[in-house]
Amino acid sequence: MDVLTRHLQEDVPWCMLFADDILLVDKTRKEVEGKLELWRSTLESKGFRLSRYKTEYMECNFGSNRPSEGIVTLGDQVINKSTRFRYLGSIVQSDGEIDGDIISRIQVGWLKWRNASGLLCDRNVPLKLKGKFYKMVVRPAMFYGAECWPLKEKHNTKLSVAEMRMLRWMSGFTLRDRIRNEHIREKVGVAPVEDKIRESRLRWFGHIKRRPSDDPVRRVEVLDLTYVKKGRGRPKKTCPISHAARPTPDSSPDPIKAVNLGGWLVAEGWITPDLFDNIPVNKDLLDGTQIQVKSVTQNNYLSAQNGGGSTIIANQPSASTWETFKLWRITETTFQFRVLNWQFFGIGDNGNLVATSTSSDDSDSSHTFFIVRKDDEPNRIRIKAPNGSFLQNTNWGDDDPSVFIVTNVYQLKGEFQVTNGYGPNISASVMKKHWNSFIVEDDFKFLSDNGLNAVRIPVGWWIRFDQNPPRPFVGGSLQVLDNAFSWAEKYNIKVIIDIHAMPSSQNGWEHSGTRDGLQSWGQTDDSIDQSVVVVDFLTSRYANRPSLYAIELINEPLAPGVDLDSLKKYYKAGYDTVRKYSNVFVIMSNRLSISDLTELIQFASSFSGSVVDVHYYNLFSNIFEGMSVQQNIDYIYNNRASTLSSLMVSNGPLIFVGEWVDDMDVNNASKNDYQRFGSAQLDVYGRATFGWSYWTLKAAQNEWSLEWMITNGYINV
Repeated sequence: MDVLTRHLQEDVPWCMLFADDILLVDKTRKEVEGKLELWRSTLESKGFRLSRYKTEYMECNFGSNRPSEGIVTLGDQVINKSTRFRYLGSIVQSDGEIDGDIISRIQVGWLKWRNASGLLCDRNVPLKLKGKFYKMVVRPAMFYGAECWPLKEKHNTKLSVAEMRMLRWMSGFTLRDRIRNEHIREKVGVAPVEDKIRESRLRWFGHIKRRPSDDPVRRVEVLDLTYVKKGRGRPKKTCPISHAARPTPDSSPDPIKAVNLGGWLVAEGWITPDLFDNIPVNKDLLDGTQIQVKSVTQNNYLSAQNGGGSTIIANQPSASTWETFKLWRITETTFQFRVLNWQFFGIGDNGNLVATSTSSDDSDSSHTFFIVRKDDEPNRIRIKAPNGSFLQNTNWGDDDPSVFIVTNVYQLKGEFQVTNGYGPNISASVMKKHWNSFIVEDDFKFLSDNGLNAVRIPVGWWIRFDQNPPRPFVGGSLQVLDNAFSWAEKYNIKVIIDIHAMPSSQNGWEHSGTRDGLQSWGQTDDSIDQSVVVVDFLTSRYANRPSLYAIELINEPLAPGVDLDSLKKYYKAGYDTVRKYSNVFVIMSNRLSISDLTELIQFASSFSGSVVDVHYYNLFSNIFEGMSVQQNIDYIYNNRASTLSSLMVSNGPLIFVGEWVDDMDVNNASKNDYQRFGSAQLDVYGRATFGWSYWTLKAAQNEWSLEWMITNGYINV
């Protein structure tokens, strides 16, 4: 090949041959096409054939924004375009970066390490001998071509993290052993990555200097920037402080030990039941409360025929879904009723009770009913219709067809319920008192003193409108979040902002800020767009705070109500929005109620600094009913460990166990039982590459309060 094409070959780097591969370089598309056609015709005249299928082109755009020159053709055939070329074992990227090469070399290094793991992980082999073997076999493969790498800090970090994992593994240590990297390197006799690469560069530089002055490798020996026009503005400072507090998203950080601050800026009644206790009137009839209404005369339940769309009559001896209604609380004593199919009670043209309308608002009097309760027997009620008439007559006896017995089936207790329950006149003062007392500065000191280094703070979408959020939400929580950042910085605590409640609700649960359990987030572009605005607001506000560690775009989206395509669309838009302001980690929550727990892994892998959040509870499922303490522990070590391992793939996103608790479905468990169960979870979840976060710091139930569990010796993190 070399002899046949000698007359076509140009100097390096415009033309390079390796075996039967040919590399042609020029400044424009037209010139490349000319060269390509010349080589094609020459080779075919010599009896060779240029493979149109294997031939590719790459358009280099090193840091500039000039438009593409279009496609490259060979005859009448369009040549495939590539963004990276592999040449002599190295990868050349069209943007001039070396990320692909670094990732490729790390993968090769791990391949060599695994092939030699029988020796490297043998406890009978001395560490120094392992270190020598590592330096002879693994390191040369991983650092091939390193002398020519234009390394950035993120590349050094990526290489160092990969190497330290290998060294820790073959030394028999994990991160939980709290042994410093320098100590491990000293034990195995392996110098830091930076030192080894510097040594390779000096050796390569000596090789270059020994070459003739006109040799191709000396053409870019000196780079003169005298006439390069600098960008406007002051030069960037190289202060390392912010980088120490906030690693680049390409780095692999030490896993965090975090706790959720649940029930603080997004209310949850089971966490803080006393927050709801002082609602003055009808505190058992809040928004979203599910009730069943039974006529005392007919002894039948009110039923929305077919779940809605027609009349409502008292004709069912037992109650199920058609006989269960959800309340909208308009005032302390007036309500709207919603049926299974999400339609509202109303009065039909003939005066009958019907459920046909699918839309309403608080000002719609045609759907608003007045509930009158008997003073000494509050479950005995009468219902006054919008037309002023009671449903039937007006006395409290068992013979009165207007009297009904109301049964409270299920109650939502979230932010919407507590603020609307207290009403616009006093809810602001109630919430302000709660925010300023539930979590305080001393709590951050407690976390720091007990080995925790991060907090996950749930917030609601309405925080974006502080001080004047949509009713019934109240303003003031933004200042409280500001305070949290100040406390975090004082005690060296990282902060994860978790957008816990989404507009239109992502799961229908009380912690999503829902009014009545309807889940419709992601079903329209509007709800996604509103959410991206929230991401923009929070990231832009806190991007310069050194304690900001990550933004979690959504919490617990529930399948199938949230479909995967809509979720990915939002994650892409949310990620891009965060990157406008910050390089912090971006957390993407796994959907709940899915069979394929890895559905986000490939998608998230394409985003630098991405994290996938999974939540693990040995509760809320039939499989845990009847399990003993030991069976729960075994489940953690077997099932959970296996599931977690399947998510942590090479070059994939980091994995975060964003919620877990030291509680299980076991009656009369002892303190020792909880200690063993908690220790098992800490062991397994501590392997997650991003870390874990306990749910929650404070709660009415002891096992759910990490503060109580630590103080009373149940958990030691």
